[in-house]
Amino acid sequence: MHTETFAQALTYHRRGQLDRAAQLYGDVLASQPDHPDALHLLGVLALQRGQPHVAIDFLQRAIVRLPNVTAFHANLAEAYRAGGQYDSAIHSCMQALRLRPAYAEVRNTLGLIESERGRLVQAIEHFHEALRLRPDFALAHNNLGNAYRLRGDISQALAHYRRAVTLREVGPQTQSWGDWLKPRTPMSGRCGSIRAWP
Repeated sequence: MHTETFAQALTYHRRGQLDRAAQLYGDVLASQPDHPDALHLLGVLALQRGQPHVAIDFLQRAIVRLPNVTAFHANLAEAYRAGGQYDSAIHSCMQALRLRPAYAEVRNTLGLIESERGRLVQAIEHFHEALRLRPDFALAHNNLGNAYRLRGDISQALAHYRRAVTLREVGPQTQSWGDWLKPRTPMSGRCGSIRAWP
């Protein structure tokens, strides 16, 4: 029964119907409180709703049940980052990289952490590593553009923004770079990435 309910929840989640997905994930947990995928996706859902502290709780519980799932650690890192808990975010990134060393999304998260800490040289290094691992990673191009912009290197920033636009791997959370290409529109924010499961 919970397998069918979980599949329905996942379908609603992918469609962006977060309330219905959350209700069904909750139904799964009511019958199987330790269901790691339901815990994980409730964490992802909370992160999507801008509730990093709620996300952290669910993601930690998922990791207790399945400690070697890379996406769980990667999403926990993103939740910690969103909550401003940078040391914990770095620790979760390192756990994810221990399980999967060539993980571009985690390198992107590390770049965001360093950028938010004002350590632009290190941020740029992480974004470049993400792009070495995955050259078509538009989000990393966008974030690298942001780091170069903050450093004052507008030509490099524009090159990476244009590359991100060309790749067209954008969602609503990454619209900021498109705005920056317009005259007189300041760039704001940096974009993280949430790993889906399964």
